[in-house]
Parts: sequence; C-alpha cells; structure tokens
Amino acid sequence: MSTDNKNRLKSLDALPHIDSGYRDLHYKKEQGLRYKKYLKRFLTADNKAIHEELEIRPDLLDSLDMKSLFILNAAVNGNEIKEKQIFPFMRNEFVAVSIAKSLVELYKKIYLHIDLPATIKSNFSKLNLYDFLELFPALAAYFTDLILVEKIESFYDKAKAVLEQEDLFTKLDEPLAIERVRLLALYYRRMGDAAKADEVLLQYRELYLPDLTKPVKLKKMPNTEFYPPKEVLNNLGDLYQEIKDIQSEVCELSGVNNDSCMYFECSDCCHKDYPILYYSEYKYLIQKMEEEGMDIAGAKAKARKIQEEHKAKHGFELQVVNKHRPSKEDANPHDFKFSCPLLADNGGCGVHQIRPMMCRAYGLSSSDSRNVQACNYYLRQHQYNSNSENIRYVYDVRPYVAMIESSDEYQTEQDLGEKQKLCGTFVAWLTSDY
Repeated sequence: MSTDNKNRLKSLDALPHIDSGYRDLHYKKEQGLRYKKYLKRFLTADNKAIHEELEIRPDLLDSLDMKSLFILNAAVNGNEIKEKQIFPFMRNEFVAVSIAKSLVELYKKIYLHIDLPATIKSNFSKLNLYDFLELFPALAAYFTDLILVEKIESFYDKAKAVLEQEDLFTKLDEPLAIERVRLLALYYRRMGDAAKADEVLLQYRELYLPDLTKPVKLKKMPNTEFYPPKEVLNNLGDLYQEIKDIQSEVCELSGVNNDSCMYFECSDCCHKDYPILYYSEYKYLIQKMEEEGMDIAGAKAKARKIQEEHKAKHGFELQVVNKHRPSKEDANPHDFKFSCPLLADNGGCGVHQIRPMMCRAYGLSSSDSRNVQACNYYLRQHQYNSNSENIRYVYDVRPYVAMIESSDEYQTEQDLGEKQKLCGTFVAWLTSDY
C-alpha cells in the first residue's frame, strides 16, 4: 500500500462520526450486572467486604442503584456515610433527590419481598432511613410515604415527628414540599382521626393544583384470596368482604370519602350506568335474596317492565350473553337508560350487602390497568388528593374476574350441562330462565 493511501486511511480517524449508542448500551448493561452482583452479596450478608471494596473503588458507585446499595449496606453494617463518598466532586440536589427515592425503593423491595439472613435481619428491621435526612432531605417525603402506605407502625411516631418539622420540607422543591400536608392527612387517617385528616386535607387542596396533563400512575391492589372454581360460589361472601376491605384501603390512601354516594346523596350510577354480573354472582344473589326473604317477584316485575320499554324502542330485549370478557356494549348495546330494578322504594340499594363486584368496585377500580372506572365525584377527589407524581390507588378487578369466570365454567357445566361464560345486566338476568 502506498504511503499516500496509508495517510488517507489514518485521516479517517479525524472525521466526525455519530456514536451508534452501542457503547452506552454496553455500559448500562455492565452497570446493571454489577449492581445485581453486589445486591446478591448484600442479601447473603457479605456486608463488611462490600463496604471495604466500594470504599476503595468509588468509581463503582456510578449509578443510583449502586449508591443506594452502598448506603443501605453501610447502614446495616454500622458504617458512617460521608457526603464525599456520594458526591466526590460537587453536591447535586437533583441527584440527592433521585438517590433518596432510589434508596427508599430498594428498602421497600427488601422489606416487602426478601427474607434476609438472620445475621443482618435484626439490623435491617431497626434501620431508620431518617438518619440520612441531612444528606438526603427528600427522605422526609419518600420514607414517610413508605411508612404510611405500607403501615410500618413501629415508625409512626418518627414519621409524625418528621411531618411536624415544616423546615425539613422547605428545603425541597415545591411539589415535594407540599407532600408534607398530604402525608400528615394520611397519618391522621391511619390513626383513625378522620375529622383531623379532613381538616388537613383541605389545606392540601388549597396548596396542590393537580396537573391534569400529567399521565396517571395507577397503583393496583388486587384480591389476595383465591379459591378453586368449585369453591368460589360458596366463598363469594368472603370475596365481597375482601373487595370492601381493599376499597376501604384505597379510600384511606387516596383521601377519598368512603361513602361518597351517601355523602353527596347521589345514585346516578343506579340510573345511568349498568354494571354487568356473572352467572355465579347472579346465582349467589338470588340464593341470598331467598334466604333473607327479599321481594324477588317485585324485582322481576320491574325488570319485565324495563324489558318491554326496551323492546318497544329497539325491537328486542336485553340478553344474557355468552362471551369471554363481555363489555357493557355487549350487555346493553344501545346504552338504554333505566333505574336498577333492585332499588328499594326509598331510592337506596335494596341488596346492598349482597351486591355484585361491579357495584362494589365502581368508583375506585380498574379493569384494564390503564383507566379508572369512576363517576365525577370520585374522580375529582382522586385528582385533587393525588401526590406530586399523580399516583392513584385503585382496586384491580382482573384477578377477581378471572376467578369468577373459572367459577362460571364450573357452575354452568354442573347446572346447564356445558361450560359457558354468561354475563348480563340485572334486567337481563331477572327476566331470564336462569
């Protein structure tokens, strides 16, 4: 090769070029693998060696995860944390807030999901992240939120003491600073002082203006009780009670009035929105109505009148449909408006204690992991009580629906001779032959 060609090839190194991004991806992969390696060692109580290694290799603390693990490991091991170890060149408040959030998330994962070795379990259970408030003031918001959401009662007194120190929160940017008021309201709800909680929540609503353009982050709370298909019907009462308990927790976390319907004297959803119920739910409802001597014939007469009105207007009656995951449109294709045939003479629900899941879940639930099924009263409360990250707690109905569908396949095979997934409005069921 001639000298001229060699020089031309060398000159290519001086040309500007665009990084493909592979180098950055490779580095992030290395960071993730390194963090997993050290986390595994932490969970097997290799704490002293980890601290010694990371003290002499601060270059390894190159991610939020590694910094958080270093802090947590040092705390469990009883080692002092110096600001220079976390911020070797210059303190950065944005990074400090991010580390506080990452540290609490790591603590939460371990607290909720990991059974630690006995050698560090005791130290971890006594670990107080408030000890790092001077280094990371945002812990005042993030750690307090964790304590109150996860009901870590041993820390309630410490949480209240932190919330009463308004100056701790003035060091934070406004969205986190006003979290103090929301968390104080949650603290009072946890302590059973609803009046004080409402009083404080009013202050929060004056300070916090929700950003309705910001995406909603749903925190989903599903059923934890599960039964095999042949046992669901006999345990439906317990499942309904669990739904009630979950909804109460959703309301407490969200600052939502648990009895919004009664408070606002509203029954719109009983006249304009029609929950659909499954075969097992309808069977349970009729059994309980018979046991308690309720007026089934009267309810069926009301349903028959509604069917006549629907047929006169649309040419057919509302049907019980046999379909996997039917929608409201399947059960009521023309969105026909009627008053629920199970309403009592005083306008209230006549079967409130035995009402099906969709009646219970309406307001603070999600069936698709993306949207909240709610009326304006519930939505407005949710919006104005949300935290700065627009997190909303909801009941996740999907595990229940999967369980009730399995029950329906079993029950219909037993009762009707073939597996079906039957679903319909109250009107369709009450005027059917089932």
